[in-house]
Amino acid sequence: MGKIIVISTLIFTSLMSHAQKTASSHKPLRPFKPSIIVSIKNSQNLYSLATKNKWFSEFRQSSLYYGIIFDLYPTFFSLPDEFNLSKDLNWSGRLIDYVYDSILKNRPLQVYYYQQKRLASPWGVNISGLTSAESKLVDQLIKLFKVGDDKDITTANGESGKVSLIEIKAQKWAIKKDGSCLTLGKDPKVVLSLSSNCKPPKFDSDMDVEFNLSMLFPSLMMIRGKVVGLNETMKAAFQWNSIENRFDLAPVSMTVGKDNIFVARKITNDFLKVIPSDSHFFVIGNIRIWNGNMSMDNVKAFLSSQKRPKDFKKQAAAVLVQLPVKKDDILISENALIIESSTLNQEQLDGVAKVFESSFGEVFLRPVCSKALVVSRSKEVLQKIQNVCDRKVPSILDRTDLKMTELSTQESSLSFFADAGKWASGMIESGYLIKSKEKKMTSALPEELIKSQKILEQLPKYLVKGTAKEQNLILK
Repeated sequence: MGKIIVISTLIFTSLMSHAQKTASSHKPLRPFKPSIIVSIKNSQNLYSLATKNKWFSEFRQSSLYYGIIFDLYPTFFSLPDEFNLSKDLNWSGRLIDYVYDSILKNRPLQVYYYQQKRLASPWGVNISGLTSAESKLVDQLIKLFKVGDDKDITTANGESGKVSLIEIKAQKWAIKKDGSCLTLGKDPKVVLSLSSNCKPPKFDSDMDVEFNLSMLFPSLMMIRGKVVGLNETMKAAFQWNSIENRFDLAPVSMTVGKDNIFVARKITNDFLKVIPSDSHFFVIGNIRIWNGNMSMDNVKAFLSSQKRPKDFKKQAAAVLVQLPVKKDDILISENALIIESSTLNQEQLDGVAKVFESSFGEVFLRPVCSKALVVSRSKEVLQKIQNVCDRKVPSILDRTDLKMTELSTQESSLSFFADAGKWASGMIESGYLIKSKEKKMTSALPEELIKSQKILEQLPKYLVKGTAKEQNLILK
């Protein structure tokens, strides 16, 4: 039992902590904004998912679930329920039960993920529209479990304010209540940032997932808007399936710029072979690319121009991809832009990379597979994609569980792929590797952890595509 508890604690830590190291001091500070926002119309659906969904029933038998329950159960509940694996974890904190049942039941809920450095946890929760009675109840909760004085916090955006710290059964939380809004998280900076924008959400569906492409791909912000023509955010809508007790993906709606350069075409298999098989998120656009001379001065002029040049005639595919890589024996998520292109002079590419370096830190441009150009801040990403070209590691086309060949047989303007299970599985491994390094444990993942990863990787994978018409793009 002791071994399981240790592993469970490590697993829980991997989910609740950020795995990436501090950015180099010469790089400019990133805006402090969430990368992903999940808005759930009725939190009761989450309860139905946890109690009736077939996949979740298997998940409840895993060490990962036990680890989460072991840490969180004493915090949120006073009496054991049918999901508690140990009946010895009950305690008399009935106020928590009452707050949970009174505030969360049938209420909208927003969960935020921050892809920032050095956070105690990248996650935060907003609960808005509290009634007067609920607000007083939360005030009692904070007063009862508060630790020390309120903490003065300032974020990279210059936001400043006070955040309360509470501790319940050895679990520490940051919390802020402002009027009818409650914000909760592990990191005070996340809580302060979220509380400043806490208001009742507007829903287009039962669950909306919004991706901020500038935050997910920070070093490629100028390219995203200027070259690919995508707006900053992408929203995916989900409808509640009451029969199978799950959220089903609805068509993804996007707005593209008025000068967007999307075209409808097929993607070649040679280009798809460049994408690593363990990529957990990517967006592929079929676009018209710039025909201008790739000199440093020309690229500077292009990026600083307020108008799009006329010489966008050549058609190509471009993909924004996020994938796991090993760096200093730690697993982290890194980004890259891959553009379908013929091989260019490396000296010329190094000059172009200097244009981006002033804004985003060091950026690398490399030709790969004689078919594509890769832009990334990570040398590890460049090497991994080169390994795919050399067939040392599999590409996305090698995955039999996906239908990637649809992209080469059907015309589309944009395709979107997300593998939440692969991403969550990577977070588990990342957290374990960090803790094992700190505690000088073996880096080999325990069998219990591997089993939990396999369960997570059963989560749905989404591949949707569509054709841009005017300024609208519907992916399905």
